[in-house]
Amino acid sequence: DMGTLPRESTSPYVMRFLHNDGTGELLVPGDVPGEDDDGLRFNAEEWTIEVMVRLDETPTEDVILVQRLVEPYSQVHFELGIRASDRVPYTRFQAISGEDYYVYGEVPVPLNEWMHLGGRYGQDSTGGLVNRQLAVYQNFVRTVRDVTNVLPATGNQDGDLLIARNLVGDIEEVRIWKEALSDEEVISRIGQQ
Repeated sequence: DMGTLPRESTSPYVMRFLHNDGTGELLVPGDVPGEDDDGLRFNAEEWTIEVMVRLDETPTEDVILVQRLVEPYSQVHFELGIRASDRVPYTRFQAISGEDYYVYGEVPVPLNEWMHLGGRYGQDSTGGLVNRQLAVYQNFVRTVRDVTNVLPATGNQDGDLLIARNLVGDIEEVRIWKEALSDEEVISRIGQQ
């Protein structure tokens, strides 16, 4: 999905479907020679990540659905995943200081059912310049953590964008946006192909 104007998905590829048996992952280069030589293609001060996922079995290790690391210390710029211990989705980032910030969903991701998961970092609904929220979406449910005055580590990508590590199941419709979409925008996209 390349997005719709005026918003554009940061990804120049269309990832429609990937089945993983838990032993592999998809790596997407952060820098593309002649197109993005400095590895800033996925760099964003605010972001939204969306995926459709179906678990075939309970994971034995945390599933990283989408993750971007930044130089020079391999800090997490953004990550959307599923915690193995209870199959609850989460989103996270690391602050410039290195501190981890997480927010967890409300219920486990079911087995053998498609579910829309999303993560967002950016302005809260009041639109305040310093009022920031980290949110995770599970179908039509949003869980939020206030992260006012906390900025995620940003910069050149360290290694490749990681998709579907430790996933035993299917993932499709991976979308990465360089802005914090509103709740209404994220929810309205649920189930769209």
